[in-house]
Amino acid sequence: MAELLNTERELIDKNRKILVRFIDTAHVLARQGLPFRGHREHAGLGAPDTNEGNFLETLKYLARYDAITEQHLTNPGSRVTYLSHHSQNEFISGLASETLSTINEYVKAARHFSVIVDSTIDISNTDQMSLSLRYVDGAGAPMERFIKFVELPDG
Repeated sequence: MAELLNTERELIDKNRKILVRFIDTAHVLARQGLPFRGHREHAGLGAPDTNEGNFLETLKYLARYDAITEQHLTNPGSRVTYLSHHSQNEFISGLASETLSTINEYVKAARHFSVIVDSTIDISNTDQMSLSLRYVDGAGAPMERFIKFVELPDG
């Protein structure tokens, strides 16, 4: 029984280490404003000359120097690989949630803030409203943070 518990704890620890690396990779891409996926992306980690998108390519690069990532990419050992576009979207969603939470805390602490709303038509002729917040931080410096785009209905 103790051996089974040890094996389970080791698996949980390994998965946590993998997730930390994957979330950190997503964080770097998001901070740099880089897209995660390309047009011909495969989670199969195929030929070396195939571009598999920034997320997978960054993980492959990390795997050259990190044994945990390398082992997971070459032999995941389970059906859960965290490499699919669904997993990438979950990483992005989690980072967005944390970012909005942080912005919310700054705005709550600010003495003054304003809401900025603007409408623009994107390249596909979709009318979108942009929502941003402007506030004054603790040092008295004005800060502006983009919150989101909202697609506007026709009419």
